[in-house]
Amino acid sequence: MRALVCDVSVPRQVVSALLGRAQAAADVLLGAKNALPETERVDRSTIDATAIADALDLCAAYGVQEALIDALDVDSLIARAVRVRPVVQKRLEDARQLLASTSATGDGRIEIIVNGFKALFGGSFVVLPEVSVADLDSGKVAAFGTSVASPPTDDRVWLWLQQVAETHPRVRRFETFMMAAQAWGGTDGNPAFAGAQLAQLTPGAAFASSAYGWQALSDDDLAGTAGRARGAQAIMGIGPATLVTEPFAGFVIDEWPETLASSSVTTGISFEYDQPVSQAPQCFLFAVPGNFEDPAWKAEHLAEIVRDTMTLAKARLVDLDALSGANVGGIFPALMFPIATTAPSVSPTTPSPVTAAPDWIAWRGSALDVSRMDDAV
Repeated sequence: MRALVCDVSVPRQVVSALLGRAQAAADVLLGAKNALPETERVDRSTIDATAIADALDLCAAYGVQEALIDALDVDSLIARAVRVRPVVQKRLEDARQLLASTSATGDGRIEIIVNGFKALFGGSFVVLPEVSVADLDSGKVAAFGTSVASPPTDDRVWLWLQQVAETHPRVRRFETFMMAAQAWGGTDGNPAFAGAQLAQLTPGAAFASSAYGWQALSDDDLAGTAGRARGAQAIMGIGPATLVTEPFAGFVIDEWPETLASSSVTTGISFEYDQPVSQAPQCFLFAVPGNFEDPAWKAEHLAEIVRDTMTLAKARLVDLDALSGANVGGIFPALMFPIATTAPSVSPTTPSPVTAAPDWIAWRGSALDVSRMDDAV
């Protein structure tokens, strides 16, 4: 059965095995360095040209470009070996320092060891740790072919891969590589696609059964399954048809989160509107289109709505004579100032509509000439 690790920590034995491989690679490079002369002032009669050439070839296999041989005579080999030796020594020192580090454990330790490999072989070198399925937490392993209801066909996966490549550059590069490999006949048969999935519908609960289809597909493709499973981790594995899982190695091409939209949404609008107190209330103008002939809002639409609102606001103001005798002048905001030349009687508890504004002005000790105030908004 093929399996895939999902969100699990790297077992200790995996870290130890990878560290052993790095140390063995460093030992081999150290042996090649020791076969290189330190100086050109050596007795040519004691020099083994074949051994130096083999050591240079080995250094070149580690990515040391200076080790590429262009001549096989003894003098050329010695001169090249002298130039290569300090380069190899620097790589060994950098790698030994990383491999001896104990500042991290688990996944962090794996990263340090991988950097140790890069120090030995060069920055573009890629190394993958080998993992045994038996060493992993069975609750966090999704089995290919058994954890998905109605697995997608290879044609459907190819279509999905092409669609995803439109927005994911890494997937685009992988798709290009796969097409080129198939065109050149460089693959061992067609690659095998296998979907796997971990669906945890409720945080902390056990993973759901295989009743759910592969969640990366459309709703139509999921017809006949349990539908959408929120909190699912959907994986598509690509590898040889004869993949061996004891042990195996792999890498992640790309990963991304996707949010599933709700099938129904309650729409609405809310806003804060404070009740007027002693000051004039703040205004909230909610504009809606008067017609639906135009497909989009324009600046003219909003401008006309504001103009209409201002016109209607003036028409709806209460005239001064309508307040006479109603004894409500102290309630309404002082939008109109009546003319009064008599001395006001300040009475904050029962102000009359005619003397409300002058009383307030006199109470504030203002020297304004009330007689010059017109009825105005």
